[in-house]
Amino acid sequence: MPPRERFDKELSGLTADLMDMGSMVNGILRKTGEILETSDVKRAHRIQEGDVAINRFERHIEQTCLSLIKRESPIAGDLRLITAALKIITDLERAADQCADICEIIERSGTAPHLAPSELLLEMMAQAMQQFNDALGAYFDEDEALARKVMEGDEPINRLFSACVAGLADVISHQPTDAMAAVDTMMIAKYIERIGDHATNIAEWAIYLATGRHPKEALLERD
Repeated sequence: MPPRERFDKELSGLTADLMDMGSMVNGILRKTGEILETSDVKRAHRIQEGDVAINRFERHIEQTCLSLIKRESPIAGDLRLITAALKIITDLERAADQCADICEIIERSGTAPHLAPSELLLEMMAQAMQQFNDALGAYFDEDEALARKVMEGDEPINRLFSACVAGLADVISHQPTDAMAAVDTMMIAKYIERIGDHATNIAEWAIYLATGRHPKEALLERD
């Protein structure tokens, strides 16, 4: 097989692996959202176990990328593809970690959050899941417009997080017996907010893959 043809085949394999990892993380997000809604403690434990497979996937893809860089010395679009892959696997893995952290809290407490501000968690999670799914779509389709829409969608999640924290602070002040539950709820809200941040990071690398320029580079040049 000619070297270029072999290299193209390996790049296609890398993209396929990324799609599989992204699909796995999307599945974990969906199941975590369901656990938040149903307080299914047994499923919460399985999410934590599933995080191990994501970690293995991350190491496999990282090794593939480093091997391709070392052997092929890629340039231009090929280098962008490998560089972006190295970056987004970190966000994929960390989003799965945050799901595991959410499920650990639910398993430890024996139930999903039940305080009044926790109602915002389901809306936060729904938005974060949509953001994450759109970010991956933007990445694999090299869709700059969709990626920028994902970046704009981060602020509504941040506003929900702030509203949730404010409500929980009020609970801690006026219902001290619920303070521990309020802290658990606050931690879950923070993990969901971080999932939204990871979606934004993936969207930024989607723009880099599509255009050759990372959005933060443009901001630095403007300053």
